Amino acid sequence: MKELDLVTKIVLEEVEKIAREHDMKAYLVGGFVRDWLLERETKDIDLATDGDPLLLANDIASQLGGKIIVMNGYRVIRCLLPGRIQVDVSSLTGTVEEDMARRDFTANALAVPLDDLNTLIDPFNGKKDIEEKVLRMVSEEAFVEDPLRMLRAIRLAAVLGFTIEEQTKEAIRKHAPLITQAPPERVKEELFLLSRVTPCYSYILLMEELGLLMGILPELSALKGVMQDGDDVFEHSVNTLKEVENLLAEGFADIKLDSKDAFILKLGALIHDVGKFATRRTEPDGTVRFIGHDVLGESMMREIGRRLRLSKKDVKTLRRLVRHHLRPAFLSHFGELSHRVVFRFFQDLKEDAILLLLLSYADRLATKKVSEEELEKHKQLTLKLIEEAKKESRRPRRLLSGRDIVQEFGQLPGPTIGRLLRLSEEAYAEGLISTKEEALDFVRRLLDEES
Repeated sequence: MKELDLVTKIVLEEVEKIAREHDMKAYLVGGFVRDWLLERETKDIDLATDGDPLLLANDIASQLGGKIIVMNGYRVIRCLLPGRIQVDVSSLTGTVEEDMARRDFTANALAVPLDDLNTLIDPFNGKKDIEEKVLRMVSEEAFVEDPLRMLRAIRLAAVLGFTIEEQTKEAIRKHAPLITQAPPERVKEELFLLSRVTPCYSYILLMEELGLLMGILPELSALKGVMQDGDDVFEHSVNTLKEVENLLAEGFADIKLDSKDAFILKLGALIHDVGKFATRRTEPDGTVRFIGHDVLGESMMREIGRRLRLSKKDVKTLRRLVRHHLRPAFLSHFGELSHRVVFRFFQDLKEDAILLLLLSYADRLATKKVSEEELEKHKQLTLKLIEEAKKESRRPRRLLSGRDIVQEFGQLPGPTIGRLLRLSEEAYAEGLISTKEEALDFVRRLLDEES
């Protein structure tokens, strides 16, 4: 095995000394050993001990200047150490070999004694599977004990570039309905980690193939076989995700998203058309329409957000993306847009405007029977509005507040103040006013005209 870096070696030497003082046997296990064999850099150290993990973790944190977090009902004690080093300490289940037998995959069923870093305990030939880049279950029972492991198989295959071997695939197919029993927060975390792999769209197809998607996003699975202009809507949704990933990878419009925004955008790409299943109508001439699928889809985001334990902010973003994903395509037919149209677009989308523009363009790229001319118009509109969005983010959202109006003109009805603020904001967006004084003069003229 490759030589460990100096900092990790020092930490492990100190931890081994602490374990020896307590007459404990401790082992490096799981993902740390796997990544060590793969020569992947990691600061996440996994330990299993035959002693008290809380006692060991407390002393590690105390002597190495860290702090502990109790996880999974005291099953795992996490030590957060300086230098962003993380040590997870758990109890062995029986002997070390018996503990390995309860692991999820052979690549994770590995142990190295902390007092002998040259010895690899490998009862299930995990080292060979790692070398061959194969993800193999230790036993089917692992998926029954913790159904989340089936989704983790997809994520690990994506992250490590491994292939899931056939018997493991068959076991996942068999037990896939159990995925609904996995804790929603952990399902969301696995999806988030999967979204950080680029590209990840092919692994969504693998989730569907193995039956996992139905338990996580049944609204998306339901789109299989729903056809529009010769395009399967499920395949179109996955292709929209693919196009989003392409745009982000190529640095379209110099957009760089953090991992959280990228996750929500990718999720939005997958589920932007979920309203089509219930709104499908066939016209007398055979044309298939999905009138109102954007509105229905928006209302479905609450349930999806609840199921995945998304934050209120993330649900709001998804609702905007789904509700307005057709809007840029519609606007692209009108040539030069007025200041007022642009202003209202940003008023409705707010901080989610750039995500919506990327999603809508990706949606168009993934749609069959769209001409090159239409695509080019949509692209130019997208680029222009993204530049406008960047300008919007750099300037004040408004020149006046409700308090400014009351101080200058006295107490007015709430709806009147709201209307005056909205009109002054539109005038600001159109370049008719640019300072607070000009905004007050503008409001004064409006009130004079009304009186």
